[in-house]
Amino acid sequence: MEELKTKKELAEKEFQTKKELADKELEAKRKAAEEEFKTKKELLEGEAQLKIDLADKDIQGKKDLQAAEQQHNIQLQNMRDATQKELQ
Repeated sequence: MEELKTKKELAEKEFQTKKELADKELEAKRKAAEEEFKTKKELLEGEAQLKIDLADKDIQGKKDLQAAEQQHNIQLQNMRDATQKELQ
């Protein structure tokens, strides 16, 4: 009878130990998954911000180029007009 009680206690302790280990392992996996998610999220947000910044710079560059072309065209037209006046 005493032997059965001891076996039962040992089995309960073994179960409790395994349960605690499984809980700790599960918690560690959960934390690792959260960190992985956080890291991936930060990387994606950073990548998205870089794409936005590049698009903004591209837009600004195109605006600057367009403004320079317009200024150049105005200067050319002024030179043509001046040449026309001199020829008249």
